[in-house]
Amino acid sequence: MNYLLEIKAFYDWLEVNQLSTPAIVLWHALMHIANKTGWQDTFTVAIVVLSTKTGLEKQAIYRARTMLQNKGLISFRTRTGKQSTLYQIHSFVSLKETQTNTQTNTQTNTINKQNKTK
Repeated sequence: MNYLLEIKAFYDWLEVNQLSTPAIVLWHALMHIANKTGWQDTFTVAIVVLSTKTGLEKQAIYRARTMLQNKGLISFRTRTGKQSTLYQIHSFVSLKETQTNTQTNTQTNTINKQNKTK
């Protein structure tokens, strides 16, 4: 992932999508942690670490991460006992590239079909 491209794409996304302030703060904290892990597909982080980085209380983090997951920005899986939650950040840039490639392929196929019928 490219940290700066993801942040830019995130703010482009925010122009047309609504997200609470705690969710925005949590997304930034998770991006920072993902960057520190070298962009591993999944990573773990304790609630106390997220609370320190965001200034949010535990319940606010729970609500914010659920909102981020519902919007398709992250995935997370809680684990049993005292194990930290497992997180995955969904890339805006990869999604945008996939959508652009799909749209381009669809347009190309349509043009090719039109040319074949002539």
